[in-house]
Amino acid sequence: MIVHIVIFKLIQPSTSVITNLKEELLTLRKLSHFLEFSVSEKFQMLKTSLEGDVILFSTFKNEKQLELYMTDPKHLEVIKNTSEIIKEKYVFDFITN
Repeated sequence: MIVHIVIFKLIQPSTSVITNLKEELLTLRKLSHFLEFSVSEKFQMLKTSLEGDVILFSTFKNEKQLELYMTDPKHLEVIKNTSEIIKEKYVFDFITN
């Protein structure tokens, strides 16, 4: 199984900007590539050394499914629609048993 985590740090992390980003990210859950998919705000995260405002957590059956997701037109559209509000983005992909 592949775990894909993205931590977003926003330029202006207001309530409305966070809500808009979450809504945009949640449109991705309609895609069929995932085993699991969730989006959380900072206040729902445990303390970490990486600060962010929104986190996306997803799992995939294998690397092929992750690749299909990464190149899916809907995913690319979400990236385009949200790129102007994101200051930094941290991406972690790893294999679990």
